[in-house]
Amino acid sequence: MNGIRLQPSIFDELFYPGNFVVVNQYDIINSLAKISNVLEPMIRASLFPVFSHQIILFMKRREFFTSTVTAGIGLSVVPLSNVLGKEKLQPGISEENNLIPVAVAISKGTTEIDFVGPCAAFETWLFDKEEKKYKPRFKIFTVGETLDAVDNRIPDFTFATAPASRIVLVPAQQGSDALLAWLKEMNTKAELIMSVCVGARHLAKAGLLNGLSATTHHESIDRFIKDYPDVKWIKGVRFVEEKNIATAGGLTAGIDLGLRIVDRYLGRESAQVVADHLEYQGTGWKVN
Repeated sequence: MNGIRLQPSIFDELFYPGNFVVVNQYDIINSLAKISNVLEPMIRASLFPVFSHQIILFMKRREFFTSTVTAGIGLSVVPLSNVLGKEKLQPGISEENNLIPVAVAISKGTTEIDFVGPCAAFETWLFDKEEKKYKPRFKIFTVGETLDAVDNRIPDFTFATAPASRIVLVPAQQGSDALLAWLKEMNTKAELIMSVCVGARHLAKAGLLNGLSATTHHESIDRFIKDYPDVKWIKGVRFVEEKNIATAGGLTAGIDLGLRIVDRYLGRESAQVVADHLEYQGTGWKVN
Protein backbone atom coordinates (compact mmCIF):
# COMPACT_ATOMS: atom_id res chain seq x y z
CA MET A 1 0.00 0.00 0.00
CA ASN A 2 1.37 3.38 -0.92
CA GLY A 3 1.47 6.37 1.39
CA ILE A 4 -1.17 9.07 1.35
CA ARG A 5 -0.21 12.61 0.53
CA LEU A 6 -2.53 15.25 1.89
CA GLN A 7 0.06 18.04 2.29
CA PRO A 8 2.99 18.95 2.94
CA SER A 9 23.51 11.62 5.67
CA ILE A 10 25.87 10.98 5.96
CA PHE A 11 24.94 13.44 8.67
CA ASP A 12 27.47 15.16 10.86
CA GLU A 13 26.05 13.66 14.00
CA LEU A 14 26.89 10.00 13.49
CA PHE A 15 24.74 7.70 15.56
CA TYR A 16 26.34 5.24 17.91
CA PRO A 17 24.29 3.28 20.44
CA GLY A 18 23.68 5.66 23.30
CA ASN A 19 24.74 8.87 21.68
CA PHE A 20 25.20 11.09 18.67
CA VAL A 21 28.87 11.85 18.08
CA VAL A 22 29.95 14.80 15.95
CA VAL A 23 32.47 13.89 13.27
CA ASN A 24 34.05 16.18 10.73
CA GLN A 25 35.23 13.81 8.03
CA TYR A 26 33.84 15.55 4.98
CA ASP A 27 37.15 16.79 3.61
CA ILE A 28 38.75 13.41 4.23
CA ILE A 29 36.01 11.58 2.37
CA ASN A 30 36.07 14.02 -0.52
CA SER A 31 39.83 13.74 -0.93
CA LEU A 32 39.92 9.97 -0.72
CA ALA A 33 36.95 9.58 -3.04
CA LYS A 34 38.86 11.47 -5.71
CA ILE A 35 41.75 9.01 -5.48
CA SER A 36 39.77 5.99 -6.48
CA ASN A 37 36.18 4.85 -6.52
CA VAL A 38 37.49 1.45 -5.52
CA LEU A 39 38.42 2.81 -2.09
CA GLU A 40 34.95 4.11 -1.39
CA PRO A 41 33.50 0.98 0.26
CA MET A 42 36.56 0.62 2.47
CA ILE A 43 36.43 4.28 3.45
CA ARG A 44 32.84 3.98 4.53
CA ALA A 45 33.43 0.78 6.45
CA SER A 46 36.51 2.06 8.28
CA LEU A 47 35.42 5.61 9.11
CA PHE A 48 31.74 4.96 9.76
CA PRO A 49 31.19 1.50 11.21
CA VAL A 50 27.56 1.88 12.22
CA PHE A 51 25.95 3.36 9.12
CA SER A 52 27.31 2.70 5.66
CA HIS A 53 27.27 6.08 3.98
CA GLN A 54 25.64 6.31 0.66
CA ILE A 55 26.97 8.60 -2.06
CA ILE A 56 24.30 9.69 -4.46
CA LEU A 57 23.99 12.05 -7.37
CA PHE A 58 23.34 15.65 -6.42
CA MET A 59 19.93 17.03 -7.20
CA LYS A 60 19.18 20.65 -6.40
CA ARG A 61 16.54 21.19 -3.77
CA ARG A 62 13.12 21.71 -5.27
CA GLU A 63 10.06 23.30 -3.86
CA PHE A 64 7.35 21.15 -2.34
CA PHE A 65 4.64 20.44 -4.88
CA THR A 66 1.21 19.15 -4.09
CA SER A 67 -1.13 16.72 -5.78
CA THR A 68 -4.13 14.51 -5.12
CA VAL A 69 -3.69 11.68 -2.68
CA THR A 70 -3.13 8.04 -3.54
CA ALA A 71 -4.76 4.90 -2.16
CA GLY A 72 -8.16 6.02 -3.39
CA ILE A 73 -8.52 8.88 -0.91
CA GLY A 74 -8.67 12.34 -2.45
CA LEU A 75 -8.13 15.33 -0.20
CA SER A 76 -7.09 18.87 -0.98
CA VAL A 77 -3.52 19.93 -0.35
CA VAL A 78 -1.68 23.20 0.15
CA PRO A 79 2.03 23.86 -0.48
CA LEU A 80 4.11 24.19 2.65
CA SER A 81 5.23 27.63 1.57
CA ASN A 82 1.60 28.74 1.61
CA VAL A 83 0.95 27.21 5.00
CA LEU A 84 3.90 28.60 6.91
CA GLY A 85 5.04 31.59 4.90
CA LYS A 86 8.63 32.24 3.95
CA GLU A 87 9.20 34.37 7.02
CA LYS A 88 8.92 31.27 9.22
CA LEU A 89 11.55 29.18 7.43
CA GLN A 90 14.44 31.08 9.03
CA PRO A 91 16.72 30.90 5.97
CA GLY A 92 19.72 32.33 7.80
CA ILE A 93 19.95 29.15 9.85
CA SER A 94 18.19 26.47 7.85
CA GLU A 95 20.15 27.16 4.65
CA GLU A 96 23.53 27.20 6.38
CA ASN A 97 25.94 25.12 4.30
CA ASN A 98 22.90 23.91 2.35
CA LEU A 99 22.10 21.49 5.17
CA ILE A 100 18.51 20.70 6.06
CA PRO A 101 18.33 20.59 9.88
CA VAL A 102 16.37 17.70 11.38
CA ALA A 103 15.58 17.64 15.11
CA VAL A 104 14.91 14.19 16.58
CA ALA A 105 12.96 14.36 19.83
CA ILE A 106 13.96 11.70 22.35
CA SER A 107 12.90 10.72 25.84
CA LYS A 108 12.68 7.56 27.91
CA GLY A 109 11.61 4.51 25.91
CA THR A 110 12.41 5.89 22.47
CA THR A 111 12.09 3.16 19.82
CA GLU A 112 15.32 3.14 17.84
CA ILE A 113 14.04 1.92 14.48
CA ASP A 114 11.52 4.75 14.45
CA PHE A 115 14.28 7.30 13.98
CA VAL A 116 17.14 5.17 12.69
CA GLY A 117 14.99 4.20 9.68
CA PRO A 118 14.24 7.74 8.47
CA CYS A 119 17.74 8.89 9.36
CA ALA A 120 19.16 6.16 7.13
CA ALA A 121 17.41 7.98 4.29
CA PHE A 122 18.45 11.43 5.50
CA GLU A 123 22.13 10.60 6.02
CA THR A 124 23.00 10.69 2.35
CA TRP A 125 26.01 12.46 0.89
CA LEU A 126 25.25 14.12 -2.42
CA PHE A 127 27.66 14.77 -5.23
CA ASP A 128 27.65 18.47 -6.02
CA LYS A 129 28.51 18.78 -9.69
CA GLU A 130 29.43 22.43 -9.33
CA GLU A 131 31.79 21.97 -6.40
CA LYS A 132 32.79 18.51 -7.63
CA LYS A 133 32.70 16.90 -4.22
CA TYR A 134 30.42 14.87 -2.01
CA LYS A 135 28.32 16.83 0.47
CA PRO A 136 25.75 15.99 3.15
CA ARG A 137 22.28 17.40 2.70
CA PHE A 138 20.73 16.90 6.14
CA LYS A 139 22.02 17.84 9.58
CA ILE A 140 20.52 15.61 12.26
CA PHE A 141 20.60 16.26 15.99
CA THR A 142 18.73 14.98 19.02
CA VAL A 143 16.66 17.11 21.39
CA GLY A 144 15.45 16.28 24.88
CA GLU A 145 13.98 17.91 27.96
CA THR A 146 17.42 18.02 29.60
CA LEU A 147 20.96 17.02 28.71
CA ASP A 148 20.82 14.10 31.14
CA ALA A 149 21.31 10.65 29.64
CA VAL A 150 18.08 9.03 28.49
CA ASP A 151 18.29 5.25 28.01
CA ASN A 152 22.05 5.68 27.45
CA ARG A 153 21.48 8.49 24.96
CA ILE A 154 22.59 12.05 25.65
CA PRO A 155 20.59 14.67 23.72
CA ASP A 156 22.58 17.17 21.72
CA PHE A 157 20.31 20.01 22.81
CA THR A 158 17.45 20.73 25.17
CA PHE A 159 14.11 21.94 23.91
CA ALA A 160 15.14 25.40 25.09
CA THR A 161 18.53 25.46 23.34
CA ALA A 162 17.82 23.53 20.12
CA PRO A 163 18.68 25.42 16.93
CA ALA A 164 16.07 26.14 14.29
CA SER A 165 14.86 23.03 12.49
CA ARG A 166 13.11 22.56 9.20
CA ILE A 167 12.07 19.00 10.04
CA VAL A 168 11.06 17.60 13.43
CA LEU A 169 11.03 13.82 13.88
CA VAL A 170 9.04 12.26 16.72
CA PRO A 171 9.57 8.52 17.23
CA ALA A 172 7.60 6.38 19.69
CA GLN A 173 8.62 7.29 23.23
CA GLN A 174 7.32 8.05 26.69
CA GLY A 175 7.30 11.79 26.15
CA SER A 176 6.59 14.59 28.61
CA ASP A 177 4.70 17.83 29.03
CA ALA A 178 7.89 19.61 27.92
CA LEU A 179 7.85 17.65 24.66
CA LEU A 180 4.23 18.63 24.02
CA ALA A 181 4.97 22.30 24.65
CA TRP A 182 7.96 22.15 22.31
CA LEU A 183 5.92 20.47 19.58
CA LYS A 184 3.30 23.21 19.79
CA GLU A 185 6.06 25.79 19.38
CA MET A 186 7.71 23.94 16.49
CA ASN A 187 4.36 23.64 14.75
CA THR A 188 4.61 27.37 14.04
CA LYS A 189 8.28 27.30 13.03
CA ALA A 190 9.27 24.03 11.33
CA GLU A 191 8.45 23.20 7.72
CA LEU A 192 7.47 19.66 8.58
CA ILE A 193 6.70 17.70 11.75
CA MET A 194 6.79 13.95 11.25
CA SER A 195 6.03 11.05 13.56
CA VAL A 196 6.72 7.36 13.27
CA CYS A 197 4.65 4.58 14.84
CA VAL A 198 2.93 5.60 18.09
CA GLY A 199 4.99 8.78 18.13
CA ALA A 200 1.80 10.15 16.59
CA ARG A 201 0.32 10.02 20.08
CA HIS A 202 2.40 13.04 21.11
CA LEU A 203 1.31 15.03 18.08
CA ALA A 204 -2.29 14.17 18.93
CA LYS A 205 -1.88 15.08 22.61
CA ALA A 206 -0.36 18.40 21.59
CA GLY A 207 -3.41 19.10 19.42
CA LEU A 208 -1.39 19.17 16.20
CA LEU A 209 -3.56 16.52 14.55
CA ASN A 210 -6.97 17.94 15.40
CA GLY A 211 -9.12 17.93 12.27
CA LEU A 212 -6.38 16.26 10.23
CA SER A 213 -5.91 12.76 8.87
CA ALA A 214 -3.12 10.66 10.36
CA THR A 215 -1.90 7.12 10.83
CA THR A 216 0.09 5.13 13.35
CA HIS A 217 0.95 1.52 14.13
CA HIS A 218 -1.95 -0.64 12.96
CA GLU A 219 -2.31 -2.26 16.38
CA SER A 220 -2.87 1.13 18.02
CA ILE A 221 -5.31 2.80 15.64
CA ASP A 222 -8.49 1.49 17.31
CA ARG A 223 -7.28 2.75 20.67
CA PHE A 224 -6.23 6.09 19.20
CA ILE A 225 -9.66 6.50 17.61
CA LYS A 226 -11.13 6.40 21.11
CA ASP A 227 -8.41 8.47 22.79
CA TYR A 228 -8.13 11.15 20.10
CA PRO A 229 -11.53 11.41 18.38
CA ASP A 230 -10.71 14.74 16.74
CA VAL A 231 -8.19 13.01 14.47
CA LYS A 232 -9.18 11.14 11.29
CA TRP A 233 -7.16 7.96 11.79
CA ILE A 234 -6.50 6.01 8.58
CA LYS A 235 -5.72 2.30 8.49
CA GLY A 236 -3.70 0.30 5.99
CA VAL A 237 -1.31 2.99 4.70
CA ARG A 238 2.41 3.55 5.11
CA PHE A 239 2.08 7.25 5.90
CA VAL A 240 -0.25 10.22 5.68
CA GLU A 241 0.72 13.81 4.87
CA GLU A 242 -1.51 16.81 5.50
CA LYS A 243 -0.51 20.45 5.80
CA ASN A 244 2.85 20.55 7.61
CA ILE A 245 2.31 17.19 9.37
CA ALA A 246 3.38 13.72 8.22
CA THR A 247 2.61 10.57 10.20
CA ALA A 248 4.02 7.13 9.42
CA GLY A 249 2.72 3.72 10.36
CA GLY A 250 4.66 1.38 12.59
CA LEU A 251 8.39 0.82 12.70
CA THR A 252 9.68 0.27 9.13
CA ALA A 253 7.04 2.62 7.71
CA GLY A 254 9.37 5.37 8.91
CA ILE A 255 11.79 4.37 6.15
CA ASP A 256 9.09 4.99 3.57
CA LEU A 257 8.31 8.38 5.04
CA GLY A 258 12.01 9.23 5.18
CA LEU A 259 12.41 8.38 1.50
CA ARG A 260 9.25 10.32 0.72
CA ILE A 261 10.73 13.41 2.37
CA VAL A 262 13.99 12.99 0.44
CA ASP A 263 11.84 12.80 -2.67
CA ARG A 264 10.04 16.02 -1.79
CA TYR A 265 13.21 17.96 -1.07
CA LEU A 266 15.64 16.50 -3.60
CA GLY A 267 13.57 14.78 -6.27
CA ARG A 268 12.48 11.29 -7.22
CA GLU A 269 15.76 10.30 -8.87
CA SER A 270 17.79 11.07 -5.75
CA ALA A 271 15.30 9.29 -3.51
CA GLN A 272 15.41 6.21 -5.73
CA VAL A 273 19.20 6.11 -5.56
CA VAL A 274 18.97 6.33 -1.76
CA ALA A 275 16.48 3.46 -1.72
CA ASP A 276 18.74 1.41 -3.97
CA HIS A 277 21.72 2.07 -1.72
CA LEU A 278 19.72 0.98 1.31
CA GLU A 279 18.67 -2.11 -0.67
CA TYR A 280 15.15 -1.13 0.26
CA GLN A 281 12.71 -2.75 -2.15
CA GLY A 282 9.52 -1.27 -0.79
CA THR A 283 7.70 1.22 -3.02
CA GLY A 284 5.26 2.62 -0.48
CA TRP A 285 7.21 5.88 -0.38
CA LYS A 286 6.37 6.73 -3.98
CA VAL A 287 3.46 9.12 -4.36
CA ASN A 288 2.32 9.77 -7.96
